[in-house]
Amino acid sequence: MLPAERLRLIKELLTKKEELTTNEVALKLAVSKDTVRRDFDHLAQTGQALRIHGGLMTLGGSGVPNFKERTKILSPLKHEMAKLAAKFVSHDGLYYFDTSTTLVQLAKLIDFKGTTIVTNSLDNALALTNSRLMRVEVLGGTLNKHNRFTSSMTSLGELANYQFDVAFIGTSRLSPAGIFVVDQDDSYLPRQAIKQARKVVVVAEQYKFHTDRSSFKVCDLNEIDVLITDEQLTETQRKWFRSDTQILYAK
Repeated sequence: MLPAERLRLIKELLTKKEELTTNEVALKLAVSKDTVRRDFDHLAQTGQALRIHGGLMTLGGSGVPNFKERTKILSPLKHEMAKLAAKFVSHDGLYYFDTSTTLVQLAKLIDFKGTTIVTNSLDNALALTNSRLMRVEVLGGTLNKHNRFTSSMTSLGELANYQFDVAFIGTSRLSPAGIFVVDQDDSYLPRQAIKQARKVVVVAEQYKFHTDRSSFKVCDLNEIDVLITDEQLTETQRKWFRSDTQILYAK
């Protein structure tokens, strides 16, 4: 059984049962306990589940962990993806940072003189308080307490006055139809920022290619200039994007 198929089956089991043990999954899939432990570790590290002693636990009934749940998971892959994204930030630039735990890691890595970051993410803003040289503009509006972002029609109108060098965008689902998020209010600002950007960089782990729980579209795939992910795309997945879309892989 291929790893992707095992992971899919484990996630299906998690939707039926809130906790799984290593032993029961090894028996169910007819694989070794070491293989199951590696699969459990992968699901936990990529924010799809919570690792517990002797097994794995679901993060919630929606199938998509909220922002606070994702921040509890320390993922080396997110840090590596953030380092790749940092290559697109430089002095004197203007950038939009979307709501994303990976982009919080990016915010912690950069500090360029004359650079301005615009964001509606509370966690991005807090991470950027450590930068001494950069200007940070926080968009206002109604606070989404679960996923820690603000949104308003006023902020949407403000974005029309910017011309971003790069819009850094997160997502909770990626499919041939585009990229999607869980909250409708979380789709308006990044959609507008993409229209106002010279370059669009999307960060998305491979598991986000395989979920169907996010319904609100942010953009089409042909609007993406750079995709940063953690696993090699299949030949079919690569064809979803423009031929000149740059695909970068975290180690």
